[in-house]
Amino acid sequence: MTLTSVWFPVTQNSAFANHGQSGSLSFDFEDGTLQGWSDRGAGVEVATVSGQAYSGSFSLFTTGRSRTWHGPRINMLETLSEDAVYEVSGFVKLPDKTDTSTTRIKLSMESKAYGGLMKWTTIANAYVNDSSWVPIKGRYSFADPMSRLYLAVETENESANILLDELTISTITPPPHDQAGLSMSFEHSSAEGWQPKMGNEQVTASTAAARSGSQSLKIGDRSAPSDGASLDITNSVGSDKQYEFSLWAKLEEGAERDELKLGLQLSDQENTDYVTLIENVEVTGEDWVHLSTNYRMNTPVTDISLLLETKNGSAAVFIDDFQLKYVPPLVIQHEIPSLYQVLQEHFPLGIGAAVEPLQLSGEHGELLKKHFNSIVPVNDLKAEWIQPTEGDFRFENADRLVEFAREHGMSVRGHTLVWHQRTPDWFFTDSEGRDMEEETDPVKRAANKALLLQRLETHIKTVVEHFGEDIYAYDVVNEPIDDFGGYRESKWYRIAGLDYIREAFRYARMYAPHAKLYINEYNTESPSKREDLYELVNQLLSEGVPIDGVGHQMHINIKSPSVEEMGNAVELFGELGLDNQITELDMSVYTNDSENYEVVPQELIDWQGYRYKEVIQELIQHKQYISSVVFWGLADDHTWLNTFPVKRNEAPLLFDEYLQAKPAYWGMVDPTKLPYLEDGVPVQ
Repeated sequence: MTLTSVWFPVTQNSAFANHGQSGSLSFDFEDGTLQGWSDRGAGVEVATVSGQAYSGSFSLFTTGRSRTWHGPRINMLETLSEDAVYEVSGFVKLPDKTDTSTTRIKLSMESKAYGGLMKWTTIANAYVNDSSWVPIKGRYSFADPMSRLYLAVETENESANILLDELTISTITPPPHDQAGLSMSFEHSSAEGWQPKMGNEQVTASTAAARSGSQSLKIGDRSAPSDGASLDITNSVGSDKQYEFSLWAKLEEGAERDELKLGLQLSDQENTDYVTLIENVEVTGEDWVHLSTNYRMNTPVTDISLLLETKNGSAAVFIDDFQLKYVPPLVIQHEIPSLYQVLQEHFPLGIGAAVEPLQLSGEHGELLKKHFNSIVPVNDLKAEWIQPTEGDFRFENADRLVEFAREHGMSVRGHTLVWHQRTPDWFFTDSEGRDMEEETDPVKRAANKALLLQRLETHIKTVVEHFGEDIYAYDVVNEPIDDFGGYRESKWYRIAGLDYIREAFRYARMYAPHAKLYINEYNTESPSKREDLYELVNQLLSEGVPIDGVGHQMHINIKSPSVEEMGNAVELFGELGLDNQITELDMSVYTNDSENYEVVPQELIDWQGYRYKEVIQELIQHKQYISSVVFWGLADDHTWLNTFPVKRNEAPLLFDEYLQAKPAYWGMVDPTKLPYLEDGVPVQ
C-alpha cells in the first residue's frame, strides 16, 4: 500500500492520518499482498496476480463470484471521516480471454451509521471487457459517525471475475481542523512535528525499533527523567471538544524498567498549566505498551503541547503509531423504539440495567430513561460499600439511584444482601478481633456463629428498612453454589453452615414484608450446577424459608451456552412455583480467555445481534415463568468484562461505547434490521 502526501482526517473512524492539507491513499498491490482487501460473499476468493496489471506487475484478482454484489472489499471505518469529501479512482478490467461480453462494474460504499440501517451508495460506474483497462472514478462523503464502512467492487454479471489496480482515495475537502486529528507511523524518516521537550534531546525517526512498519520515533540523548518529547497540537484541537490520545511505546533494549507519563502543557498570554493525561504506565526494553486515554479541552488557550517523559530513568524511548482522534459528542438516538416498551408485555416487572451513580446524568441518563424501566445498583448495595465498618452505613450513592428511579417511574432491584465476595472482614472477626474461622473450641465457635448471624440481621434490617418500598426485590443470597459441585465453601458457610442462607431470607421477609426475595446464581444453564441449586432451593422451601424466586445471572458468550439450556433452567424453577428473573445478562464476544481483539470485528458484532435474538426469543417462550430481564450494564463504555476475566476490549451490551444501538439491540427489538446471513455468517 502506497501512502503519499499522508493526510487523512481522524475522528472516531479514522486511523491513517497526518497533519497537512491534502493527500491520497493508493493500493497498487506491487508488494504482492492484498493490502487489506478481503472477500465479500461466500465462495469468493481474492488474491494478487502478476502479468495482468494496469501498471507495474501486480493487480487484485477476484474469482468465485455467484452474485452481483460478490467481490473484493476493504474496511474504511478507520480511514475515512464524516464531514470530508473524497475522490475514489482506479482501473478495472475483466481477465484476458473472458467469454463474458461487456458488463458494468461499480464502486460502492457499504455503510451503517450508528443506530441506523445498512446503506449502499454507488460511487462510480464503468463498462468493461477483457480487452483493456478502464478508468473508474467518483466522489463520496458522509455526515454521520459510522459503525460500518466498506468500499466494495461489484459487477452486473454475477459470475464474472474482476481485476482491480491502482485504486486511489484522495481527500478533496477535509473536515474542520479540530475534528481532523493526527496519525503518525514515522515511516517517512521524519519526526513529523515532534520536538525535544527540554531542548537537549535528540528526537528523530529511527529504524532501531518499530511496532508496525520499519520505523518509529526515537527520543534519545536523555540525561534526566524529565527529558522527553513534545508535540504542538494547537491547530489540531478545539475548545470544549473531546479527544482520544493513543500511542505505543518502549524503551531501548537492555534498559531498566521505568514508568511513562503523558501530559499536556496549556498556555495563554499570562499562564501555563500542566495536565496529566496518563502516568505510572510500566515500560521495558522488551515489549511495546499501549497508552490511551480520552480528554476534553475545557479551557480556551493559545498554545497546547503534548508532553512525554519517564518517571525514573533516562534511557531512550521509542514511540510508534501515534493517534489523536476527535471524539464526537454523545447523543442518543431518540427516534428508535424503547427497549422496555417493546418487551414490557412479556416481562411485567421490567427491563432493567445495572448502573453506577455517574451514569444517571447527561446522555447516559437519557439512554437509561428511554430504554429501561428498572435499575440495579452495580456495587452500592454490596456490604463492602454500604457498611465498610461495623455500624457505619453509607447510603448516599444508593440513595441517588433510588431517587433517580422514583423521579422517573422506575423500579429498583436490590443487589445484594449476602455475598461471599465484597463482604468486609469485620463481619467474620470475633468480639476480640480474631478470625472466627481460627477458633477451635466448640462453645466459642457456636458463639461466633450467633454473633455472625446477629450482624447479618442488623445489616439486613438496617438496609431494607432504610429503603422501604422503594426497592421492590432483593437478591438476598448471591452465588451459594460452588462451580465444582455442592455448596460454596465461603466464610459464611464455614462459620454458619446453611443457616446463613435460611436466616438471611427470614430476616429479609421480617423487615421487608413487601419485597420479593431471590436467590441469585450464575451458570444456571449448566445442568450440574442448576441441579445443585434446585436441591438447595427445594430443601429450603420444604423448611418454610421464604424464597420467592431464582435469579439467573446469565453471563454468556457469543457461542455458549445453548438457548435451550437457558430455557431449561427457567422452566425447572418455574415448575417449582417460583418466579424467575434474568438478573445480569451480558454477552462476551470471546469464547476463551486467550482471545483478544484491539478492535472487535464487525462480523462478531453482527453475529452477536443474532445471538441476542435467539436469547430473547427463548426467554419469551418461557415468559410465564419470567417477570423481569436485567442487563449487567448500560452500554459498552462501562462493563466489568473489560477487566474480567482478563483485561481486553469487550462489547457485551446492546449499546456501543458511543451509546448507539448495536445489532444486539435490533436482535431484541426488530430482527428484520439485522445484517443478512449467508451460510450462517452475517454479511452485507
